[in-house]
Amino acid sequence: MRKKHLPANPDYGLRLKKIREIYEMTQKEFAANIKLSSSAISEIEAQANYPGYTFLAKLYENYNVSANYLLFDVGPPLLDDNKSLDDFDFEDKEESIRNILIEMEQSPLLTLSVVAYAENFLRTNRELIETDKAIRLREKQKKQESQGKNSIEKK
Repeated sequence: MRKKHLPANPDYGLRLKKIREIYEMTQKEFAANIKLSSSAISEIEAQANYPGYTFLAKLYENYNVSANYLLFDVGPPLLDDNKSLDDFDFEDKEESIRNILIEMEQSPLLTLSVVAYAENFLRTNRELIETDKAIRLREKQKKQESQGKNSIEKK
């Protein structure tokens, strides 16, 4: 098998093995949970094959594995499902988005991952997103009404 293009930090196979060992699973057990063959896991751990988007999505969905950690050794190996929007600093979101866009310009893999993740998230969470939009719109309208009443009372 011919090696495919590898990422800038090529130790992703060792990091996948570390994650599998965190879960105390064999390659066969680990692979079964994400509906792959144990040979597919073996090839990725041996770096004979590169993990694609579908594989990364399955790792996240089944094991909470961070693609940033697996591919680039950045951040924690496992993502925390208990984080909420309250933990997100919305004040810095524009700067965060700018930084992500700069990174995406330099990495087609990151661009593919972000777009694919966003499309999947939108597709699978449409109802949640619409509910969130409605709640935020109501909050904004209440705030505007409250500000309007306050300005009338001051006069």
